[in-house]
Amino acid sequence: MLCSPIFFAPCGHSHRRAVAARPGQAIIGEGAFGQVFRARHRRRETLYAVKVFKTQRSQRGVSPEVARECEVGTHVRQTPHPCIVKLHMVTFDEDLGLYTLVMEFCPSNLFQQVHTANLEALSKSTHYKPMPQTLDWLGQVFLGLEHMHHRLNMLFRDLKPANVILDSALCAKLADFGSGRMGPSAGAYSFGHPAGTMGYCAPEVLGGMPHDETADLYSLGVLTWLLFTGGMPGTQPPVQPRPEVHQHLYDWMLLRKCVEDNLPAFRSVEGAEPEDARNCVHLFVQPPDRRMRHKELRAHPLFQSLKLPSYEAGPTQVETWLDERGFLKRQR
Repeated sequence: MLCSPIFFAPCGHSHRRAVAARPGQAIIGEGAFGQVFRARHRRRETLYAVKVFKTQRSQRGVSPEVARECEVGTHVRQTPHPCIVKLHMVTFDEDLGLYTLVMEFCPSNLFQQVHTANLEALSKSTHYKPMPQTLDWLGQVFLGLEHMHHRLNMLFRDLKPANVILDSALCAKLADFGSGRMGPSAGAYSFGHPAGTMGYCAPEVLGGMPHDETADLYSLGVLTWLLFTGGMPGTQPPVQPRPEVHQHLYDWMLLRKCVEDNLPAFRSVEGAEPEDARNCVHLFVQPPDRRMRHKELRAHPLFQSLKLPSYEAGPTQVETWLDERGFLKRQR
């Protein structure tokens, strides 16, 4: 159980339905360097997600991956945005040797949504049906990336369904900044391996080549394809894990073939034509210098119906837009 002067993780008991938990359920995520716990304020009912990084007391300093995530997280916290997970604090406990990120708690993510929709289609022997919120979610992810790229001068570099979390109002928010970096990359691997996740990672990132915001927009294209099609059975993006990074350099061609052959097929979503989504994804997977950037994406038919708030309007106007579309989380 995680304990601190302010937070604790409910584990093994219940306290109202919203925080009911069986043993072990307080852990809501786990990665190579740490775990994410569901926690509750000691004096209030507010839930939080607390990411605790694994460190050794004998270590001199902290691992570069953890240091990067704390650095990027601190920068994000200083300039918040409604479509990026809210970071309440970034702390280091010298006595325990623990780095922690305290964030808003979001009960779901896009991976779970797509997985559930695929299971439902399988159980009914029907085609995958995209969630009604699909187009809104893509617009929210776009706005979060735009904020990171243009206001924070930052690359996300690990956009995938599991890193797009959903709050209680089903608003999509970017989360997990372990692969992020300040400014464009000269191409060298920061930690001895490419940033991001196979299948969603842009080919220039995999190849250790210079890259900028278009690498994240490539990943947004993969996410668009996934939300509209349900992905490939068993693997989602058509990528089979291979032992060497260079063996993945042409995975983008597998995705392009899926898009060109329309297999799996793009499905209808309220407010979006399947062909618009298919066309948008096809442009995403072009070489970097031919990909659309934020301005072109805003003008694309797939996003026009959303009437996105202008970039110049800032995060406050984004909240108004979210409220109008029913995605603003109400404070209790």
